[in-house]
Amino acid sequence: MQNNLSVKSSRSLNLHRGLWIEILARLGYLAKGVVYGTIGLLSIRAALDLGGDPQGSTGAVKALASQPFGQIMLVLLIIGFGGYVQWRFVQAIYDPEHCTKSVIDFFRRLGYAISGLFYGGLAISTVRILLWSAQDDSSGTAQEWALRIMVQPLGRWVMGAVGLIIIGLAGCYFYRAIKADFCKYLKLHKMSPMERTWATWLGRFGIAARGGVYAIVGALVI
Repeated sequence: MQNNLSVKSSRSLNLHRGLWIEILARLGYLAKGVVYGTIGLLSIRAALDLGGDPQGSTGAVKALASQPFGQIMLVLLIIGFGGYVQWRFVQAIYDPEHCTKSVIDFFRRLGYAISGLFYGGLAISTVRILLWSAQDDSSGTAQEWALRIMVQPLGRWVMGAVGLIIIGLAGCYFYRAIKADFCKYLKLHKMSPMERTWATWLGRFGIAARGGVYAIVGALVI
């Protein structure tokens, strides 16, 4: 009887944790969408010569901070980024998708860990912007960190290795775009043939585009 209660309690605890992980992951994806959407809007404004100045993720956060209710938006972003970081490390360590053990899977999980580190840094930058009212501070930019690494012993080799890893991740994204393994997460049986076709090709295009970005970044790092 006691063992049954223990098993039920353990299952209930795991279900509760799983629910919170799902909530945090959803908040994280929402925060990520807000940042990328802001970058897109700033890029469009710059292209149309309307005063936009795209400066990456940190620049997008600063742009949001200058808006009405900006501080509230930053607090929500910090919560979202925190959830996304946790979800990325859960994916990297515990592999909730239960993928096969292969080289592609290794790079995929490595990519999750790197993504978690990146958004952890972005969360810290967002906290700093919130506390210092979006004052200009370049000490935490990617360029500054790269320069700090380059001047260290073996710094160039480290940056070269990082660049190769990023290019490897780009290859993984290209492979996923060709394989279209994301379709297993879609409810294709509820779609019409045309909807299935559009969903598949748009997914492939999006993943391949992400791979292209990683390839460019990796080449620039090297």
